[in-house]
Amino acid sequence: MRSAAAADRRVEIIRRAAEIFDSKGVAETSLQDIAAAIGVRREAVYYYFRDKGEILCDIIRPQSEALLRGMEQLMALDVSPKVRLGLAISGHLERFNPHYIEMTVAFRELYGRSAMPGLVHLRRVWKSYEQRWVDLIAEGQRTGDFDPAQDPKMAAFGILGMCNWASNWYRPDGDAPIEKLIESFTAIAMGGLVRSEA
Repeated sequence: MRSAAAADRRVEIIRRAAEIFDSKGVAETSLQDIAAAIGVRREAVYYYFRDKGEILCDIIRPQSEALLRGMEQLMALDVSPKVRLGLAISGHLERFNPHYIEMTVAFRELYGRSAMPGLVHLRRVWKSYEQRWVDLIAEGQRTGDFDPAQDPKMAAFGILGMCNWASNWYRPDGDAPIEKLIESFTAIAMGGLVRSEA
């Protein structure tokens, strides 16, 4: 069993690697870059991780699995699809605060062309997550909450695309607080998808 100091060093490696991946990209980052940022020899990084791909997966996995769990719990709630849609947008965007670096790295790598083996599982997690969004919109169409003329998959991917694009510019210490972002994006999604009462 590893010591608390070893666990802390592992967390530090993940955190610093995420920062470098965010600024340079995974492909342009070496284990030497990560080791130098921490102030250790490259060989010391191998004590904690097999390779760069394992570090990348440890950055992406927690947020990916948390999003899927949250969506599964949300889909089980006894509330209308309209309420669920608002909660889904809020839950997705709240991952950016304070995990905006991890989310940025996740979107860039999971939707990119990287063939790192560990990403195969995480891409399946995201496919499952995306399917829950499609299911939510299709349910809302059946109940009459959402416009039946919209294609559920296109609508789901459109909303997720809007939310995910925040990874290119959102920062927790910036001008737009996460609450304002949630309010604005929810209003846009609702205005384009929810059926008018009239």
